[in-house]
Amino acid sequence: MTVFGIRLPMFTSLLLWCALWEVVGRMELLFLIPPFSAVIGALVELLRAVDLSAGADSSVTAPRSSAGFQGIRLGAAVLRRETDCAIVLNMPIGVIHQGQFLRGFGDWLKDLYKNRAFMERLMEKIAARWIRVAETALDCARGNVDIVFFGDDLASQLAPLFDPTVYRQIVKPHHARMVRALKDRADVKVLYHSCGAIADMIEDLIDIEIGRAHVCTPVTVPYLVCRL
Repeated sequence: MTVFGIRLPMFTSLLLWCALWEVVGRMELLFLIPPFSAVIGALVELLRAVDLSAGADSSVTAPRSSAGFQGIRLGAAVLRRETDCAIVLNMPIGVIHQGQFLRGFGDWLKDLYKNRAFMERLMEKIAARWIRVAETALDCARGNVDIVFFGDDLASQLAPLFDPTVYRQIVKPHHARMVRALKDRADVKVLYHSCGAIADMIEDLIDIEIGRAHVCTPVTVPYLVCRL
């Protein structure tokens, strides 16, 4: 990284990017990017809760209490009372991105094809904890949530990130569990974000009862029009 013509060491560059990430997250400049410290905290909590060893119990530690969710209860109640807008619960990213953050993008893709048993167990653990968090948040909202939003990128601008058949075999069952848990817990619609060219998997999203897809890559719109 070069700043004002000065070549910075790699470690210094990393610190600057982390600081920038933290600032952007805390100022809420981009709604999909939380503070870097929040991401690290979530990963540490997940690693404490998850044991991926072959003989480990498949249970996942639930959120310690609903105390950290009280802002959802108060905020949703105020929005319901003072506006006529639909209220959206913005959930953490799903099994794809959390797995990529834990394994690294390249190793995650290799696991998807070469270490399938591990990948299925990892996704099972991540999905189970995600569902616990979602259920706690919806309970705290007390019926004042209309839409639940979460994201997992399935594609780049021009093509899926991995074979749609692999999505149906490994990822889709966990997405289906997550969506079903939301709908069983509350009367909500599900809004799903994915970057990129997801036309090959639109039918799969419909199949698991995702009501709307949020696709925000510029090249994608003409691609979807051509495919659909």
